[in-house]
Amino acid sequence: MSEIKVKRGTGFVGIIGNFPILINGQKVGTIQNGDEAVFPIEGEEAVVRVGAAPMRTKPVTVKAGQTLLVETNFTNFSSCLGLLLLGLFFGGLVRAILLLLAMALMFLLPFYSARIEE
Repeated sequence: MSEIKVKRGTGFVGIIGNFPILINGQKVGTIQNGDEAVFPIEGEEAVVRVGAAPMRTKPVTVKAGQTLLVETNFTNFSSCLGLLLLGLFFGGLVRAILLLLAMALMFLLPFYSARIEE
């Protein structure tokens, strides 16, 4: 049976939570910040997704023997955080619009990215 490795190096964003790992749509375990985990797969490749909404990666096809590295997408994280902080300076309707926009972006933009480690 083949294996793949998942490595999480997400830094301070999401430091407390465990991320679920889904291989071919099935939850196979969880991973903490800074940890590595090895999972058996059937065949020579699998589709892997790490995390839960809104903090999850896009699906990545991983071949046997490869390592999937999960990292923070600082551009998307900074955009949402910036909108939330900007909302503190305004009041009324502008604040409500900024907060709603930030909440919508949390679900539309992935806070985490996954790539094959070279």
